[in-house]
Amino acid sequence: MGWSPTLVGRAAEMAHIRTVLHPLFRLAEGEAVDAPTGCVLVIEGADGLGRNRLAAEVDLLARRHGLSVTRSRALGDDQRAFEAFRPLYEDELANGAAEYPALLATFGDARIQAGKRVERYAVMKAFAQLLANGPPRLLVLHELQRAQQGSIELAEYLIRNLVSTGNHPITFVITRRASETDDDTNDPLLGILTGERTGGRAAERVVLEPMSAAAVEELLLTVVADSPLVRPLAARIHQDGAGSPFIIAEMIRALVETGHITNPQARGTRGRLTMSLEQVRRGSLPVPRSLRDALKERLAPLSPNSQRVAATLAVSQDSLGFELLQSACDLSESELMVCINDLLRARLAHERSIDGNARISLVRNRIRDVILGQTTPDLYRLINRKLGEALELRYQRNSEVIVESLARHFEEGGFPAKAMPYMVQAAKKLITRTFVSEGLLLLDRALTIEPEARRFFTLDDADRRRAELQLERARALSHLGDWPAAREAVRCADDLAQDLNDLHLQTRTATELAAQARRHLQYDHALDHLRRALQLAEILGNRRLQIEPLYEFGAIQWSRANLDAAQEYFNRALASSEAYQDERALALGTNGLGLISMCKGQSTEARRYFEQSMAVCEKNGMMDRLTVARINLIEVYHLTGKLRKGLDLADRTVAHAREVAHRYGIALGLRYRSLILTDIGRLVDSVENAEEALRICREVGSAEDILSVIIVLIRARLVVGQGTEVLPLLQEALEMVHIADAEGFQPILHVWRARFLAHSGQLEDAHSAIEDALAAPSRQWPQQKCRLQLNLARAYEAIGETDSALDAAEIGLRIADACGFRYYAMRARHVLARLQTDETTRAR
Repeated sequence: MGWSPTLVGRAAEMAHIRTVLHPLFRLAEGEAVDAPTGCVLVIEGADGLGRNRLAAEVDLLARRHGLSVTRSRALGDDQRAFEAFRPLYEDELANGAAEYPALLATFGDARIQAGKRVERYAVMKAFAQLLANGPPRLLVLHELQRAQQGSIELAEYLIRNLVSTGNHPITFVITRRASETDDDTNDPLLGILTGERTGGRAAERVVLEPMSAAAVEELLLTVVADSPLVRPLAARIHQDGAGSPFIIAEMIRALVETGHITNPQARGTRGRLTMSLEQVRRGSLPVPRSLRDALKERLAPLSPNSQRVAATLAVSQDSLGFELLQSACDLSESELMVCINDLLRARLAHERSIDGNARISLVRNRIRDVILGQTTPDLYRLINRKLGEALELRYQRNSEVIVESLARHFEEGGFPAKAMPYMVQAAKKLITRTFVSEGLLLLDRALTIEPEARRFFTLDDADRRRAELQLERARALSHLGDWPAAREAVRCADDLAQDLNDLHLQTRTATELAAQARRHLQYDHALDHLRRALQLAEILGNRRLQIEPLYEFGAIQWSRANLDAAQEYFNRALASSEAYQDERALALGTNGLGLISMCKGQSTEARRYFEQSMAVCEKNGMMDRLTVARINLIEVYHLTGKLRKGLDLADRTVAHAREVAHRYGIALGLRYRSLILTDIGRLVDSVENAEEALRICREVGSAEDILSVIIVLIRARLVVGQGTEVLPLLQEALEMVHIADAEGFQPILHVWRARFLAHSGQLEDAHSAIEDALAAPSRQWPQQKCRLQLNLARAYEAIGETDSALDAAEIGLRIADACGFRYYAMRARHVLARLQTDETTRAR
C-alpha cells in the first residue's frame, strides 16, 4: 500500500497564513485591493516539524488562487552566486528574463555566457525590474539560511525594494530551521526577520510546535478506518514520536508496511488495524529514535550501487544530469537507471526537467545530511574527486561556469594542486561581481592549502602562483579598507616577482604598490614604483601594461595641482586603452580627463567624461571606480546648481555601496550626499550623513579621506550654527592639512576659523586668520578659488570690512559665471545683495 501523509494538525497556522495572504489572493483574482498585498512569511521550526511541508501546502493554495509560484531550495553556502534564484529565472524566461544581460550572463547557457563579467547590483536590479513588471507572485525559498550569501542579499534587496515599499504584489515564503535563541547574531536571515536589512518591515513569523495528539489521530484516520483502537494508538504514536510530524509519519508508514494496518479492500476505502489493545498499549512499535534514524531506515534497503548514487548526489549539493552522474559513479546506463528508479520509489530523490534535460537531486537537505553522515572519509574524498574530474571534462575550455564547484570538489577530494587555482579563479569571479568579502575568504583558503599544493608544481610555477594569489588578496583587502594587510600582501607578491625575475608580474605588483602609496599620500614612493612599472613595461614592449601606471602618474600630478602634466598622462592612458579596446582601462582615462576638465572650469566636458566612465564601470562591475566617477559627477552637479540630480545620484551611490557592503564607497557617497543636503537646507540629515561618513573613514579611509569628510561636516555645522562643535573639528583639520590636503582646502579652513573668531568677538584674531588664509598654499582650480572668495567675503563682512567683502564676492561671481558654476554664482549674488547699500545696485 503506497501512503503519503497529508497535512494535518496545522489548521491554525494555515488559517493565519490565509489571512495574511488574503489581499494577494483577491488581487490575483481580479478584485481591487487597497491594502498592501506583498509580505514576507517565515515558517520556522525544528527538523521534522514540517516547515517545508507547510510551505508546499502554501504553494498549492497560491496556485489555486491563480498566483504565479516559484519554489527553490538552498543546497549549501558554497554554491554559485544567486543559485537559489535560478528557478525564478527559468520560470520567467517566457516573460523576457533572458532580455536582461545581467541575468542572461548569470543563468544563461553556460557555454555561451562563460567569462562574461556581471556585477551583483546589476543582477539584483534586473530581478527587481522583472518582478515589478510581472503578475502577482509567490516566491517559496526553502531553507534560505543555507544559501550562498549572494542569494540571501538578493532576497533582502527584492524584499526591501518590492515588498517593503507596499507597491508590488509579491510575497516571499521562507522556511528556516529555528535557532536555539531568538537573538542569534550569526543567523544569516536575521536582517530579514527583524527588517533591519529589508526596509524596516519585519517578517511575519510562523513558528511550528510539535503535533498534538488530536492531530495524530486525524492523520491516522486518513489511512485506517475508525475503531476503538484508533485513539489509544494515536496517543501512543504521539507519545513515542514526541510530536514530530516526520517521525510520526514514518511510524505509520512502518505499521502499513509490516501489516499492522491492512490494505483497503476497495478503492477509496481505508485499511483496518490488526493489533490488539494490549499490543497498542504495551507492544513494540517501529519508532525511530530520531529523525536521522528514520531516514537511515529508509536508506537501509538500497543496493550498494543505489547508495553510491545517493552519496554522489549528496556530495554534489546540486542536481546532476544523467551523463554526469553516470561518469561520477562509474556505472553503466542500465545500472544507473535501476539506481535512480530505486531512489525515486523510496522518495529520496526527485527528477525535474531543465531545458529539456532530466536532472536528479535529493528531495530534502536533511536526507543529504544523513547520507553524508554515513559516508566514510575515504569514499567522501573519492566521490568529490570523481565529481571534480567529471565536471572538468564536461566543461572543458569553459570551466569558469562551474569553477566554484570545481574548487570545492577538488579541495574536499584532497587534490590541492587543482583546488588552489580553481579557488583563485572562483574568487576573481566573485570579486568581479563585487562579492569582495566572499572572494577574499576563498583567496585565504587558497593561501592555506598553497603549501600542500606547491608540492605538485615546479618551484618557479609554485612561487608564481603564490605571487598572483597575494596580488589578488592585496586588491581585495584594499577594497575592504584593510590597508596594513593589503600592503603586506602586495609586498610579498612583489618580493616573489623579483625573485622570479618575472618582469610582467613585477610591472603589476609595482603598479599596485604605487596605487597604495598614492592613496596614503606617499607620492615620492608612489612615483618610484610607477617609474619601475613603466620601465619594465617598456622593456617588455607591452603598452597595455603601461595604462594603469600612466593613470596613476596622472593622478599624482593632479594631486600636486599640475593639471597640464596630469592631462598628458591621462590622455596617454586613454589612447592606449582605445588602441587595445580595453574598456576597464578606458574608465580610468575618462575619469581622469573629467577631473582635469572640472578643475579647469569646463563643467560640460567634465560631466561628459564622468558619464562615460560611469557607463564603462557599470558594464564591467568596477565598483571602486564607479563610486569615484559618481562622486565626481555629484561635485559637478553641486557646482552647476543641479542639486536634485546631485541628490538622486548621491542616493544611488550610497544605496549601491550598502547593497554590496562597500564601506569606503558608503563613506564617499555619504560625504557628497551631505554636501548636497546642506545646499538644499536639509541640515539635520546633512550632519548625520557627514558624521556617519567620518566614522567609516576613521576605520577604513586614508588621512585625505578623513580630512575631506571633516571639511564637509564643518560646512554643515557652520550653516546649522553649531559653533561649539566646529572648533575642535577645525583644529583637527588644520593639523592634518600639511599631510592630507590634496584638494587645497587649507585657505578655506583658515577663513572658517576667522569667521568663528569674528562671531566670538575676537576681531583681531579673525583678521590674523584671514591673513593666514591668504598666505596659505592653495589650488588654482576655479571651484576652489570661487569657494575661497565667497568665504572670504563672509569673513570680511563679519569683521566689518565691507569693501573687501564686496571685492571678494565680485571675484567669486566672475569665476562662477565664467565656469558655469550657477550655484556659486547665486550664492555670490546673495552676498553682494546683502552687502550693497545702493538700492539700485542691490536690485540688479
